[in-house]
Amino acid sequence: MILFASDFDSTLRFTDEKGNGYFKDEDVKAIDAFRQEGNVFGICTGRPLHGMDEDLKGAPEVDYVIASSGGLITSLEDHDYRILWEKTIPLQRVIEIYERSEALGYQIYVHGDGYVYTVDHRRPHYDNQIVLKTLAELNHSHISGISIWTPMDETAAAFTAQLDQEIDDIAAYQNRNWMDIVPEGVSKGTGVIKAMELFHCDHTVCIGDSYNDIPMLIDGELSFTFHSSPQEVKDAADFVVENIAEAIAVAKEKLK
Repeated sequence: MILFASDFDSTLRFTDEKGNGYFKDEDVKAIDAFRQEGNVFGICTGRPLHGMDEDLKGAPEVDYVIASSGGLITSLEDHDYRILWEKTIPLQRVIEIYERSEALGYQIYVHGDGYVYTVDHRRPHYDNQIVLKTLAELNHSHISGISIWTPMDETAAAFTAQLDQEIDDIAAYQNRNWMDIVPEGVSKGTGVIKAMELFHCDHTVCIGDSYNDIPMLIDGELSFTFHSSPQEVKDAADFVVENIAEAIAVAKEKLK
């Protein structure tokens, strides 16, 4: 049995010129057939669990979601999430990272209990965020990750390296001009390996398009990316393809 893990944004879900989200018909059909053959297909994303709720309209059915870049793993049955595994970041670490981000003018979003939280005011990019007065309100929450927006890929790369070097208990991954902060020892790659164990699968296949996908492209038995992906991402993948449908076809042939 094969476990297939797909990044969400710009891999499974795309946006048109008007900003409307869509899923490719050929991908949806290939995923449905893949699952009907007894395999497992899921999403591995840097978003928090409920950060995708509105954007899943029209999506193919999936068996699981790895959210917060590996910090939270859930099964998905009849649109109902069931937490299978999670690892959290201490609130004090979150406060430290928040203060550093604010000082640089970066936009920070905290993933608590699968939801998106911000402080003081509503920030752009996330429609379903919950605004807090202070981070202390998250004292009893399970914080599985943090998303940080910076102006450019270069600023994200620099801040990622700084946080990785200077702060314990976390790992930081660049996602173009965004950053994903997760508990130490966690990545999309560890999430995929853990999901393979949880679903008792024999093989792992991964596809993604950005820097934060590199850990799962390396850790997956077979990995795929797109012709439009950065060269560093292509170097980490086994195959470069046009879409998920092509990746599924290649994976089924290689692992039969």
